[in-house]
Amino acid sequence: MPRTKHAAMVGNERAGSSRSSADQTGWEAGGLFTVKSTVGGREIILNEVILGDILGIPHVGIRAYEFKTWPVCKGFDYGEALVYLLGNGVAEDVPRKIHANQLSIRSRLLHLICTHNLIPRGGHREEVTFMDVFVIERLLKEKKFNLPYIMLKHMEAACETKKNLPYGLLFTKIFRYFGVALSSRERDTLTKCEHFDATVLTRMGYRRTSRNTWVPKRQDSDEDECG
Repeated sequence: MPRTKHAAMVGNERAGSSRSSADQTGWEAGGLFTVKSTVGGREIILNEVILGDILGIPHVGIRAYEFKTWPVCKGFDYGEALVYLLGNGVAEDVPRKIHANQLSIRSRLLHLICTHNLIPRGGHREEVTFMDVFVIERLLKEKKFNLPYIMLKHMEAACETKKNLPYGLLFTKIFRYFGVALSSRERDTLTKCEHFDATVLTRMGYRRTSRNTWVPKRQDSDEDECG
């Protein structure tokens, strides 16, 4: 398995965790979701195109973000997405909410990336949220979705619920792009970085069989007995 670095993006940059970084609810301007704030005396107007350019990621594909219900947009059906992720049943029989341990190992790894990096959140991460389902299904099907839009909407949701802003590790790049002076600001240095490898799979509750496949530890596998 490739060793890919990942790190939580919640509050690691104290300047980025401050509510002053995005203290105004966003709005649509010219077909783009936009947020405006002032940091260190410098006005910041950030939309999905600018954020995508700063981070070097595309700002194309489906624009979808919902906090309390599932996304409703062309080309995505929540019930069908659940059936696809769970691999059985029909949409009418699938529960509206699922748990991470119901996912396949591939989907669980993508869920881990969602909860730590793409749509980061603190606390309990075992629940698969509506947006987790959307992002995982898009990734598995290799369908385009607008990640910068999701990130900005996720910041807005954090402000509205009085939580610290997510994506703390990215705020230094954003501030530098807008010319915000950072020399006098207190910052945390990233001291730990994990890898997606066998250790992560073991912590997630999987074990390797004699045929070099991964199965849940609680599952008895006939593969161990095969020659």
